[in-house]
Amino acid sequence: MIMKPRAISDREFEQEVLKSDGLVIVDFWAAWSRPCRIMLSILEVFGERYNGQLKIVTLNVDKYPELTKEFGIVRIPTILFFSGEKVVDKDEGIGSVKYLEARIQRLLPVPECNTDSETGHCSCGSA
Repeated sequence: MIMKPRAISDREFEQEVLKSDGLVIVDFWAAWSRPCRIMLSILEVFGERYNGQLKIVTLNVDKYPELTKEFGIVRIPTILFFSGEKVVDKDEGIGSVKYLEARIQRLLPVPECNTDSETGHCSCGSA
């Protein structure tokens, strides 16, 4: 099953974002905003590409202005990257797929390597 960005409420925020294991991307958006709709389609690509490695949720700024204000959101779309209950990165506006992917890869945990005893090379492709 492919993970699509999931809309959450302010009541779900703590459980779905702050108490989640791993990287969580929160997209602060509004339905009337064309750039937000474009960003959502970009995030859907990442939901397919990184299925199971991260969580992507959306929060409607018009429905939940308190959380929007709490996190200092002044432009939309704004994406906050959470890990371990903390904001670890932020992006405002529409970024390219390549740019956002580089940020995601930087924030995802590095997988453990299995070094081949004969060659000394790791199965992940690093030396």
